[in-house]
Amino acid sequence: MKWIFWKQRAISKWNLYGDQSTAFFFKSVKQRASKMEIRALQNAQDEWATDKKAMSNQFFSHFVAMYEGPQRSMEETHHRDGLIKEWLQDIPKLTSDQILWLERPFLEKEIKAAVFAPHPLKSPGPNGAPPLFFQENWMAIKKEIIKGVQHFFRTCNMLKEENKTFINLIPKLKQPAKVDEFRLISLCNSFYKIISKCFVNRLKGNLASIIGGFQNAFVPDRLMIDNCFVAHEILNHVKHRKKGGIF
Repeated sequence: MKWIFWKQRAISKWNLYGDQSTAFFFKSVKQRASKMEIRALQNAQDEWATDKKAMSNQFFSHFVAMYEGPQRSMEETHHRDGLIKEWLQDIPKLTSDQILWLERPFLEKEIKAAVFAPHPLKSPGPNGAPPLFFQENWMAIKKEIIKGVQHFFRTCNMLKEENKTFINLIPKLKQPAKVDEFRLISLCNSFYKIISKCFVNRLKGNLASIIGGFQNAFVPDRLMIDNCFVAHEILNHVKHRKKGGIF
């Protein structure tokens, strides 16, 4: 497992040096860690902070404010809730057959498909077990995995240990200097990913029937770039028309 860990960490040039037992792995990890280290941050007053606790407080305050959203009065909240209820009445809804199909227990083949879907060495969460562990030992642990997944969807309860997540900061720029130049990603445990993949695989089969035809992103067999093609064709048609009138 130690060899697999260093193989995973040494991302760049793995195809070139992967079969050689050299110091490349350790140098690669050290270089990557040095590159990703945050040594200083600018605050709102453009003052630099180098203390780790001060930088941590900046990140905490920034993302708490971002995800809390604006504070609303009770009147504004009731008005917003009323608008949401009115809007929900006009959107497409699942049929009773679709709901029954979504609520049926997950079968072994569905759970197995979710286990083998991720890349074997995808970044593991706090428990350190990448998808490779579940894939290589599927025959030995499949009963426990199936039982755990079915238990979650039946009771909506998950162990705290499996729900733990690493929060990682990804720079938006080459040389970020402020907290708003980073974005958050969550590195979840593999068991959590198996559950979410099971849900996604079943849900995506009904997306096309409840999402409008003009929504091209995040729907199977639809591409966001289709909108660009449509806009280009319209502009090209308008540009080459020699006289007015409707299309």
